[in-house]
Amino acid sequence: MGKDLKGKELGVGITQQKNGLYSARFVDKYGKRRQKRFQKLQECRQWIADASYIDEHSNIAQAGDMVVDAWFEYWIEIKKKTVRPNTVRNYTERYMRNIKPVIEKMLLTDIKPLHCQKIFLDMADEDYRTSTIYQARIALYNMLEFAKENDVLRYNPCKKSVKSDMGKPSDKKEALTIDEQKKFLEGAAGQSYENQ
Repeated sequence: MGKDLKGKELGVGITQQKNGLYSARFVDKYGKRRQKRFQKLQECRQWIADASYIDEHSNIAQAGDMVVDAWFEYWIEIKKKTVRPNTVRNYTERYMRNIKPVIEKMLLTDIKPLHCQKIFLDMADEDYRTSTIYQARIALYNMLEFAKENDVLRYNPCKKSVKSDMGKPSDKKEALTIDEQKKFLEGAAGQSYENQ
């Protein structure tokens, strides 16, 4: 049990440093020490509880007991070797911004279609465009389909009954004029997308 500067018990793995910061640490299942510092004790306690839970539920040998966040990390590492970097970036962005806040701490096997639907409804409520919601659906579907293909899930909960055709319609696209194209190419000179 760690103590604060006044000698009060803080809990296992938590201490207060002389500078007033709270430090949380534990040893994960691979023997690696994990540590993080916080301004507030409550944030410190929350981090150690969450990190310990994810560590306990992130064993690929027992994938059925994995939390979604651990499964995503496993899946995206494979995707980094099999798809283009832009696809990995898109999957990661949609997961971090939209999928993770809803289901990250759930067991992979506990995900139901209603959880998938909530992700898309939340996005629509936040005024995302239909095309962005569809991108989130693609990322979620592929991540869960990989679990199904590897016999971690019996079925993919992000199925046809889960609707993603909601949100704001995309703006009508218009072709650039010749002058606009020239200005665009001048502006793109020296940028990472210049060759495209």
